[in-house]
Amino acid sequence: MVRLITVHGTFAGRDSDTGESWWQKGSPFMVELQNHVAEDLEIAPFHWSGANSEVDRRRTGTKLASAIHDCEDPPIVVGHSHGGSAAIQALLLLYLRRGQKCCDLVRGFVTVGTPMFRFRPNRNPFSRFDVAGRLMLLVALGLITVKIAEMATGTYAGERIRNFGGGINEFVLSVEFILAAVILVVLYAYSFRNTRRQKIFRDNTLAEHFSDRYVALNHDQDEAINGLIKAKTVSPKLIKMKTVFVALFSSMSFVFVGFFFLMHALDLQGLSPPTALADGFVALQEEVIDPAEDAIYAGAAAAEPGGVADRIFQSEALSGVLGLFALVPVGTLIILSAGIALLVSLVATPGLSAFLTAQLKSQSFGDDGFGETIDQVAPGLDFSQPTVGTLPKAVQQEMISASTNDAGEAIQRLRELLSSGELLDSKGADLVAQSMKFERSELLHNAYFHSPLFAKQLAAELIVRFGLTPTPSFESDVILRDLRHKLA
Repeated sequence: MVRLITVHGTFAGRDSDTGESWWQKGSPFMVELQNHVAEDLEIAPFHWSGANSEVDRRRTGTKLASAIHDCEDPPIVVGHSHGGSAAIQALLLLYLRRGQKCCDLVRGFVTVGTPMFRFRPNRNPFSRFDVAGRLMLLVALGLITVKIAEMATGTYAGERIRNFGGGINEFVLSVEFILAAVILVVLYAYSFRNTRRQKIFRDNTLAEHFSDRYVALNHDQDEAINGLIKAKTVSPKLIKMKTVFVALFSSMSFVFVGFFFLMHALDLQGLSPPTALADGFVALQEEVIDPAEDAIYAGAAAAEPGGVADRIFQSEALSGVLGLFALVPVGTLIILSAGIALLVSLVATPGLSAFLTAQLKSQSFGDDGFGETIDQVAPGLDFSQPTVGTLPKAVQQEMISASTNDAGEAIQRLRELLSSGELLDSKGADLVAQSMKFERSELLHNAYFHSPLFAKQLAAELIVRFGLTPTPSFESDVILRDLRHKLA
């Protein structure tokens, strides 16, 4: 008997071990797979939250590593989508604990349609920790800064430092410095595992050590993998400067002009506004409105006597209109609003757009941890793999045909999602979340386990790569023999 641990993908979990989903006992896919393999397959579904969360995937990897370690005989692990990511996290933990000896704990690893992330440390040291870690780092830096300042003044604990060496000695042996050093050591230990994890993926260590025990099965048009690879490089312009300018200008001009007329209304009624409002209005009057009016009247005084400009400025009708509608102060406030809005939109739009883009990408990637940034997206464990597709053309074509046949239902499902607003539900507006809302083979990312040829391909992989025995029906099947021959 061979234990086959199955790990479902994002948002694909079910409560029961038995059911119709590919990873459950008694599912059509597992029945088809068993028909091609002589050994009894002990299907062991591994349940996890299925959340699109890197934190959850790593926690799942920890639990899965323990489950693998407890198996009497080395199991074969098959993970779909981010279930494969969680399985690779388990493989990583086993390697960290046992080194190359962990190869003896697994018979084989298979990831299906799995986008794998390689991380690098954040450049900002404060962002490498959670809130508690950041506070600890601030305390440590504060303690060290205070003591350095004391040394710079030539005193320590209120006493003069006799010589530089003595000051250094006193400084290093101080309670504050020792406490800061302890905090920094704790923070280093906290981040050390992430550093080791990043190095292992950066050096492609797991792919090299498990090359004979690992296989990635992907369609070259897998939407989730290709979408996430593309999302890593694109920088969509989510916010336009014009949009920011219009929003700021509209709101600021409304506030400034409304404030101006409010203060005049209170003055006409003989009411005293609150002190803060009164002070603000005086400042606005003296710093903005009065200089603008002075400039206009200075221009009028400089106009050629009897000229067109002079006649306009001397016009009683114009003076009446200006006074009635308060055009000078109102116009001044509108111009002020436009200037401030333009300046803020020029400065803030790039940063705000970059922030929203980063948040959108993080949601798509499920990157909710601390201290790391996604450096590369790969179609499996091997980050040097040049192409996404690893399946034979015949298998890929059958998946495309199945997807085309289900296209009508996919369009209807898309209409329902758009009409109900489910595309922006609590599970997140991200690529993986949306792909899992199409549960059949409408999307190639979900079509693997609806393809009879894929079941045969997986059987051939188990037989050739992991030493399972083919059934007589396998041996008599021309397609299966051909798949086996191509793998051998």
